Amino acid sequence: MKNILIITAVLFLFSSCTKNDSQENYDNDIYGTWQLIERFDGGSPNPNQPVENGDVITFNLDGAFANSSYNCDGNYQINNSIVEINMPCVTSNALEFSFSFDDVGNLLMTSYPNTCVEGCYDKYLKVITED
Repeated sequence: MKNILIITAVLFLFSSCTKNDSQENYDNDIYGTWQLIERFDGGSPNPNQPVENGDVITFNLDGAFANSSYNCDGNYQINNSIVEINMPCVTSNALEFSFSFDDVGNLLMTSYPNTCVEGCYDKYLKVITED
């Protein structure tokens, strides 16, 4: 009986001692190149709209950002689940997006603050992983 208590205590001790790096892993998931594959507009009769040959965006590890729609590069920074993108050739103001991931790892980005009453987001598929 004493051995069972000791084993249980040791298992409990090891199971409760994990490194809390979920935010770090969460931020690291955005790095790489993504292609727009779908737009969701909750106010539309057909809310999920596939996108063919969608824009390609890249988040580099060094903070550089690129978007295939514009012939210029910018930079970005992450604060929690908000990514702030600076592209001086497009606008002098930073663009902000909240981001998350769906259950299969697609990147979901919504303008921040969200201006869609019914909910809207762009869905991106990772096409290249940043090393």
